[in-house]
Amino acid sequence: MCFTLKYLGMTLVEKPKGEDMAAAAIRRIVATARVGARKFQKVILTVSPRGISLQDADTKEMVENISIYRISYCTTDKLQNKVFAYVAQSQESGALECHAFLSPKKKIAQAVTLTVAQAFQMALDLWEATHAGSRQDQPLHPSCVLESSEASRPPESAPFRHHFGVQYVQVRPMPRAVWN
Repeated sequence: MCFTLKYLGMTLVEKPKGEDMAAAAIRRIVATARVGARKFQKVILTVSPRGISLQDADTKEMVENISIYRISYCTTDKLQNKVFAYVAQSQESGALECHAFLSPKKKIAQAVTLTVAQAFQMALDLWEATHAGSRQDQPLHPSCVLESSEASRPPESAPFRHHFGVQYVQVRPMPRAVWN
C-alpha cells in the first residue's frame, strides 16, 4: 500500500513503545516543524510485510527503507489526528527514532497505522510458515515483531501491548536469524 504524506521530522525517544511517549515526541516534532518556515518534503510511504519504504514524491528518489523488524510502534496521534508516526531503531546508531508524517485527512493517517499493523501480522505469519519447528533451536534477540492475541497461540513470555490505532497487538522477541 502506498500513501502520499508530508514528512514533518524526527526526534530521538527513550522508549520503544507507549502512547504517552509517542504523543510527547509528536508534540516536539510538530513544534519544531511550525517554527521552521521550510516546505515539508512530500514522500510516498509504502507499507509491506518487509517494512516501510520512503520515496521522495517529486524526484522519485529512495529516501529510506525501514525493516519491519526495526519498527517497534506506530500510531495516529489523538490530538494531531492527521499525524501518523512510527518508532524504529536506527540501523546506523541503534538509537530509537520517532518519525512523524502529516496526511491530508484523519482517515488516511488511521489507514496508514492500520496498514502497518496488518503488515506486522503478515510478516509474522510468513516468518512462522518458513520457520515452523525450528524456533526452539534459535537464540532470541531483544528486537520485536507483533503477534496477534489469538487464544490458539501459546504465551511464550510476558508480552507487553502496543496500541496501533484501534487494534491491540502483542510483541514478542524475534529470533536473531531474521534480524537484519
